[in-house]
Amino acid sequence: MVNFNEFEDDTQINDKPSLIPDGTIVPVLVEIDRNNTIPEPVTINGETYPANLLRKSQNGGMHYIAVAYKITGGEYFKRIIWDNLNIACSGEVTDGQQKGIKFAHQKIKGLIQSHCGLSSTDKSEKAQNILANFIPGNDYFKLEGINAVVRIDFREGEMYKDKATGEMVKGKDKNSVAPWGVLRADDGEDYSKFIEFFENKPVNTQQSASQPSPQPTFSPDTDKAESEKQSIATDMPNWG
Repeated sequence: MVNFNEFEDDTQINDKPSLIPDGTIVPVLVEIDRNNTIPEPVTINGETYPANLLRKSQNGGMHYIAVAYKITGGEYFKRIIWDNLNIACSGEVTDGQQKGIKFAHQKIKGLIQSHCGLSSTDKSEKAQNILANFIPGNDYFKLEGINAVVRIDFREGEMYKDKATGEMVKGKDKNSVAPWGVLRADDGEDYSKFIEFFENKPVNTQQSASQPSPQPTFSPDTDKAESEKQSIATDMPNWG
């Protein structure tokens, strides 16, 4: 597991590491930050989630998973990109909150596909079974330790009102991973050249634990939709 005390926040520039350039492609290992999580199982809208998984936002009823993408190779080896994956919202849900949940589940689906060597358009029985069984019973801890290839975004800090002074100030710039920023087998060499940096082999969810895990499969698909940024699955979390 990542020791989160060992890493500085990349959004603090000064004498600390500068931000990773926009569009940089890197291999990552997914880790979950258990600090400040709800210490007991929590039920939201009839769905129960494990203890020490979700955090609750200070404003509103959004519950999210705090994850770290640990870069496993290349120029930015060992750097970490932080991310919050919105999983569920208690109480009245706004359109913006619902959109955030859909984006998070789209990203999780991409991470699973990237880890397992699937293309974004693979509708085979094997792909459907992997997506259907990868996270059983809301056990999102299954995401921990998976490998993926992602494209880094640069996000400029937003303006906000400082509570102490009442003045508008600019927030810190930071790196992030967009929902459409996860690469899969149909991304060709941009994806396949980073497989050597995968630390854990993908898990075949249909095999027993005693059977060997398969290697990723790579079958570039030239028919990948450019409109992926706009196509967000509405039935979450049905990864298929």
